[in-house]
Amino acid sequence: MLDTKSIGVDRYEIVPIGQINTPFKQKFTVPRQPRLINLAKGVITLNKPFDDVNAVAALSSFSHVWVLFWFHLNPDNKSASSNLYKWQPMVRPPRLGGKEKVGVFASRSPFRPNPIGMSVFELESVECINGHVEIHVKGVDVVDGTPIIDIKPYIPFSDSINEAKGAFAQLPPISPFTVEFTPEANEQLERLVLDAGQSLEYSLEVKSFIVEILSQDPRPAYHKQNSEQQQYGVELLDYEIKWVLQDVLVTVTAFKLLK
Repeated sequence: MLDTKSIGVDRYEIVPIGQINTPFKQKFTVPRQPRLINLAKGVITLNKPFDDVNAVAALSSFSHVWVLFWFHLNPDNKSASSNLYKWQPMVRPPRLGGKEKVGVFASRSPFRPNPIGMSVFELESVECINGHVEIHVKGVDVVDGTPIIDIKPYIPFSDSINEAKGAFAQLPPISPFTVEFTPEANEQLERLVLDAGQSLEYSLEVKSFIVEILSQDPRPAYHKQNSEQQQYGVELLDYEIKWVLQDVLVTVTAFKLLK
């Protein structure tokens, strides 16, 4: 672990400008890249003094935005001697099956010297509600409550590079699983939706979202070595969801309202 004092590196303070609310209440099932799940929507709310409508003037004229954020759920395991976040120079990207290693700077691992993430989201709208700025985006890949440290417009002529090479992540991931719902799960979801005063159409939207998430195989790499039937639980949207994986079939078995 390097000591910044010994190498003459300045330290800088980052102040979050806001936070984002998303359907993902825990790290499990968060998409590994942005824009993989088109139905995954988020709302960025700005903190004072940044929640000034003038700060987002003309932002709505762009179709996409770069969002920089802080991996706040990483273990706070700073080195006592240097106050740097502990990190490893080699990591195991999920796209390589969790087996092969690459350099941390050749990956998008959240475990970095500075735990900063960067994603491009589709911009749906910019609203000012009761004096507070809300930025609505979709295709998100971050946990609910993630601190936002900056927002920049996506500029196609400079940010889009047609001849770019993606190394081990050149192609988008394949959705390996089929997702189905038991009759009991369907009934539970419909009852929860109606009890909340929502229409049954919303239950179809929820199911479509869950299919997109679970068909991508959100499990950590070390779980993928087990070919036996596996049971999982996850918190998404307003629900605790139970599901079972057997071979390439995901069966959603239960819905329960989060407390």
